[in-house]
Amino acid sequence: MKKPANEESNLMDESSPSPFYYQMINSEKFRLDFQIGPSDEDTGPYWGESGELILIDGAVPEEEDIEAVSVGDNRYRLAEKQPWPSSHLRLNWGDEFIAERVGDDVLKLSSIVMPQSFVHYELSGSFSKDDEIAKIVHKLDGGWQRMGLIYGIEKLTLTVPVDRADEFLQLMKVAGRFDDLQLEEGYGPNISNPILNPKG
Repeated sequence: MKKPANEESNLMDESSPSPFYYQMINSEKFRLDFQIGPSDEDTGPYWGESGELILIDGAVPEEEDIEAVSVGDNRYRLAEKQPWPSSHLRLNWGDEFIAERVGDDVLKLSSIVMPQSFVHYELSGSFSKDDEIAKIVHKLDGGWQRMGLIYGIEKLTLTVPVDRADEFLQLMKVAGRFDDLQLEEGYGPNISNPILNPKG
């Protein structure tokens, strides 16, 4: 039985368990085909209220090596994408999407499953497995993931269920780390929701 690729970093152990990580078990390696904007720094995909893909002017094809869990009927759950800044994919782990399988290991993105189950936040700074934030995320049945370095500073993705986002933000205020949070790209049309994105 396959474990999540970042199991060690994500603390999938008895000291700080979270059911979130078990949703990544049995992931497979794929190449995902999707579209991004015309600039080298652009990301994608973009989608509407129902998960339909939105084409932007000058969009260009992009491909990225990912890991995903097949959940049936051409539906997949993202388990792993490329680290920052290599990734141009706006989806994050736990997000589900519909894709056509056009080869043994190639998926062509068709739409995003809505409503999304998780909301993802970016946090930069020092972090350890014993950090209070890790305990907060796991308490709320979420997960955390190291995504790369920004000028030598760690970039983390903190993921919690949408219905616990308000609780998460309140706990981050108590912990004194609220101002360090930034909503990750990829929360579709709901990015203006004041509970999920209080700074937006």
